Amino acid sequence: MIDAGTIPMRNSISQVIKYMEVYDRVGGASGEIVVFEPTDKELGYGYHRLNDPRKISELETKRGDRIQYEDYYMTGDGKWFQRTQRNMLQRFEARCMILAQYVEYKISHYLDKSFESLFGFISVLPGAFCTFRWAAISGDPLKSFFKGLEKDKHTAKEANMYLAEDRVM
Repeated sequence: MIDAGTIPMRNSISQVIKYMEVYDRVGGASGEIVVFEPTDKELGYGYHRLNDPRKISELETKRGDRIQYEDYYMTGDGKWFQRTQRNMLQRFEARCMILAQYVEYKISHYLDKSFESLFGFISVLPGAFCTFRWAAISGDPLKSFFKGLEKDKHTAKEANMYLAEDRVM
């Protein structure tokens, strides 16, 4: 399993596959991912179509003014676009969120999983990037995996269990 937008570290997929081939008693394994900072475009910043008729007419009357065009441009068919950027606070917030995600993932991956593996059992494989051996999950684990999709009401404990797909496995 790999989440959309997840970036495995270099050679991580091949290392997980090799590990599963070497250790045939292992039911599941997880690889390491990269946490990256999204670009302005991925966060919804960039050029957006300008629909304000007053601003468009103002831009068309000042076509010769080069400074006016730094944040605006016109396409060949006469459509105007405005550039939007993250301000300093928004960039700082994004970096803090990315750093928090990175620290949480690394602590979970290196400390929790390493400690649990000493006992031969890892309680939760990260759903962002992991693999399972079919023989290990077929039967009851696979039925439990899809139980959260049932329309029946669940107890609070069951609802918490089926909150995320990786918790069942």
